[in-house]
Amino acid sequence: MAEACEFPAALLPAHGRRVEQFFEPGEEVLVARDGQEVAWLVEALTAERARGIGAAARRRALAEHTYQQRAELWRQVTQ
Repeated sequence: MAEACEFPAALLPAHGRRVEQFFEPGEEVLVARDGQEVAWLVEALTAERARGIGAAARRRALAEHTYQQRAELWRQVTQ
């Protein structure tokens, strides 16, 4: 999912994928439990807010979810 943060738009992943462990819902990502919530979120979403959420997600991804950081964590765990 971090790779998708390259694009300046709000992400709306499927509920239950534990995205809350990596991104702040409502600030860095939008999360919906069902189709009705997806429709409500999309209808309420402005272009400006979508760009803001996308930018926040990108900042978080670059700060905490790069391949280099994952490789370092893997190295630490496996030593």
